[in-house]
Amino acid sequence: MKNKPLYLVIIGPSGGGKGTQAKLLEKKLGIKHISLGAVFRKEIEKKSKLGKAAKRFVVQGLWVPTEIVIATLKPVLRRALDKGFILDGFPRLPDQPPLLDEFLAKQGGRLDLVIHLQVSTQEIMRRRENLAKKGKGFYSGQKRKDESREAIISRLAAYEKTIKPILAYYRKKRILIEVDGERKVKLIHQEVLQLVGKKVKK
Repeated sequence: MKNKPLYLVIIGPSGGGKGTQAKLLEKKLGIKHISLGAVFRKEIEKKSKLGKAAKRFVVQGLWVPTEIVIATLKPVLRRALDKGFILDGFPRLPDQPPLLDEFLAKQGGRLDLVIHLQVSTQEIMRRRENLAKKGKGFYSGQKRKDESREAIISRLAAYEKTIKPILAYYRKKRILIEVDGERKVKLIHQEVLQLVGKKVKK
């Protein structure tokens, strides 16, 4: 499907399925799935300097400052440049998209596509309720203590505020695609593959 490395970003609310779609793309396209959350957890577990810096914010439920995020991500991104990557969980703040562009430009590359999974707060909460009935946590693999309805709604509200300027940035660059994320996983995956394929052929 590709002649050069693909550099993709997938954006969506927590619980919206972006991690699932990123893993499917990793398997199908042979590119690296880079989850910012997983990267931070690894650094925190290693008790690295960056991990300790990030942990101070993570334990308080605060955004990790951009300078720490960028410093943590750069070596991971560099290792994935040859094969390509799909970045999940970044950018999260409006000042971050230009920094990602700047980093890739210095490596001789550019972002190919930003996939926005559109999932409403109502659908996210429906999924949360279904998992709760099954005795499962909402934030799989993230070990968050507060999974209350109020806490999740608060996080989703914060996400909505920060994501709008990010979407506007990528829309202006004409690399944003909007995908209905409230359908079955397989259908979403098929549409994303088709859209990525069209982009690559241009």
